Amino acid sequence: MRPETEAYLEKARRCLSNAHANLGIRLANDAGRNAYLAVFHAAQALIFERTGKAAKSHRGVQSEFHRLARTTRNIDNSFPALVVRRYPDRREDDMR
Repeated sequence: MRPETEAYLEKARRCLSNAHANLGIRLANDAGRNAYLAVFHAAQALIFERTGKAAKSHRGVQSEFHRLARTTRNIDNSFPALVVRRYPDRREDDMR
């Protein structure tokens, strides 16, 4: 595994850990945001490992992940849909 891939996966692990911690103190919105970021960073890891290129924008991760997911058997069909969703940031939540 490439060092950059491992770095993306470590980010994903930290975000998932934060999501669990958020749930433990009943911060569901923050937990959802961190869970989404875990998915996003895991997708970045796959992209970098397969292509050697970093997809940094949401749209770039989304389109490249979808392209790769079509040809990767062990990716659950529901996973690409998670990358499409963009978790609203706190400012949007506060505006409602």
